[in-house]
Amino acid sequence: MRKFLGILGCFVIVLSLLYVVRPSGHIPLYDANLNRLAETELQAWCAGIVLWDTQGTGDGVAAEECRKNSIGIKSDELDINIVETTLCESVVSAGWEGDVVTCLNILIDGELWPTYDGALTSAWNRARPYPRSTLSSIPSDKSRTGGRDVGIPQHPSRDDVAAEPTGPTGVSGATGASGSTGSTGASGSTGSTGSTGSTGG
Repeated sequence: MRKFLGILGCFVIVLSLLYVVRPSGHIPLYDANLNRLAETELQAWCAGIVLWDTQGTGDGVAAEECRKNSIGIKSDELDINIVETTLCESVVSAGWEGDVVTCLNILIDGELWPTYDGALTSAWNRARPYPRSTLSSIPSDKSRTGGRDVGIPQHPSRDDVAAEPTGPTGVSGATGASGSTGSTGASGSTGSTGSTGSTGG
């Protein structure tokens, strides 16, 4: 009996270790309302198709059917960086008259993200933040800043150096000392001659 319990105990320990060390599966992303988000090219593509067909309301059944029919055409590997672009390409392909760039600007400005079922969400909180804000690998969109380029400091050229004022000419600034002639204003003290007016008395 003890031998049997010992074997059973060892068996339980082995199973426990296997459970602990086994790789954990992927945990999908959700918004603040617990709507699952699109995270792959396949999911984003079908989200765009369903988004257009349902005018933004989404349809889980239609999205699932689209994913089944698009396997092998679009990648189902996790790649959140291409979700926005793929969604926009899908919507344009489905019939939207806009272009991909305009679509991307709308998504970014509104902090919108496609859901797994083919809708758009902007419900974020601290526990479930806007996906773009958590991924430094996603490049920022210049169009949000009016297409302004960040200038790169350049070393001055020889012409620039030649154009700069030389030391001696800067001494001319010392001519400002001529302002000390303003001390002639002391001649105003001659106004004290007005005291001669007292002689008039």
